[in-house]
Amino acid sequence: MISIIITAFKEPKTIGKAIESFINQKIKNDYEIICICPDKETALVIKSYSRKNKRIKYLKDPHKGKPTALNIAFKKAKGDILVLTDGDVYSSNNSIEELLKQFKDNKVGAVAGRPVSLNSRENMYGYWSHVLIDIAHKLRLKAAKNGSFIHCTGYLYAIRAGIIKSVPPNILADDGYISHKIYDVGYKINYSPNAEVYVKYPDNFSDWVNQKKRSAGGYNQ
Repeated sequence: MISIIITAFKEPKTIGKAIESFINQKIKNDYEIICICPDKETALVIKSYSRKNKRIKYLKDPHKGKPTALNIAFKKAKGDILVLTDGDVYSSNNSIEELLKQFKDNKVGAVAGRPVSLNSRENMYGYWSHVLIDIAHKLRLKAAKNGSFIHCTGYLYAIRAGIIKSVPPNILADDGYISHKIYDVGYKINYSPNAEVYVKYPDNFSDWVNQKKRSAGGYNQ
């Protein structure tokens, strides 16, 4: 079984598309979609989907940070493979099958998806987003070829269940922590460039700076 875990916060306008990007896929394995959020607006949208589709499950997030939300979801997930993503992005229609291909190798503990920017290249912030994700794509391709460490993107990645039982609640970059822990215990991390996840990046200086502060703080930790 596959457990798709979507963490969200104040994303009632985008969570529906995130969910639909999975239920519209032709997934060969049995699967469940676990959505967890703290706010009422997003929860109402999730519940409206869960009433129509028994695969979709809502979990209440106590609003103590994403690591706490992930820990709750990890305990409830029934899958052998956990697919982690966010409520403000959506995935390509082949993303699950592309991620699962990599787990045929029992030595693989995690697989990173490929972020694709939805921003226009015609303005400075959009152009930067495309430059940065293109660099990340090339670095992951090179790392996958060399068998070296790959930092999974929190926008979309999959892990083998049971390796990570919980995430420390004070962790700022949960994707970085999980990637390093999986690699440190001897598992390989692969890259699936065909498993795309579509991301709207910041389009103004204030949001861009805040995003970089969060990223830098998490990596430094």
